[in-house]
Amino acid sequence: MQNKQQQNDSSFNREFLVVNTGVGEHKTIKLSDSSMVILNGMSKLSYPKIFSEDKREVKLVGEAYFEVSKNPDKPFEISANGFDVQVLGTSFNVSSYRDDNLSSVSVRTGKVAVVSPLQNQILVAGESVEIENGTGAWTKGEINTHDVSKWKDGKLIFHNQSMKSITRVLERKFNVDFVFKNKRIQDKIISLQIKDQSLKNIMSALQLSAEFKYEQNENTIIIW
Repeated sequence: MQNKQQQNDSSFNREFLVVNTGVGEHKTIKLSDSSMVILNGMSKLSYPKIFSEDKREVKLVGEAYFEVSKNPDKPFEISANGFDVQVLGTSFNVSSYRDDNLSSVSVRTGKVAVVSPLQNQILVAGESVEIENGTGAWTKGEINTHDVSKWKDGKLIFHNQSMKSITRVLERKFNVDFVFKNKRIQDKIISLQIKDQSLKNIMSALQLSAEFKYEQNENTIIIW
């Protein structure tokens, strides 16, 4: 659902729009500068109906893939969970869920600047940064640009991620809650690629990698 709200600007009132997504839902948003945003499930994007003359600013809670129209005279800035992303024209993914342990920025094309109170980083195509939401610590790494935002095509790619972080993604996609009776299992690190699979098939694949048992009671999945 798209809601409208008013926010007071220094010289005039600008109309702001807010787009929310539900569990497992994706939405495509075209901004006034022709930039495109694909919003992942359980996310929110706030943006002006028409950008100001000197800047382009949006706010993101959750995850989104951005294709930003190039305009050197008007930088594009995303305000996320404790950090900002500044670009001129590029395509990249931002994941910034408030209940996750990590936020991340991954660049597919072009170059972006990631800015937080602790440090700044310039990322180019094929690079990413992970930011710990509790401490603000950063980890910079390399990625396969073809994997950036594959979620929008129905593919889930997990590289050396804990079972806990993987199940958070599944919770948002399938509207379920995971309960771990064994902490050792939630800390297991695995890699997995899945495309357009049912929750049952995904759980079977996870079982092979992480060696656990589970039972599902309606929307709750208990793992031990």
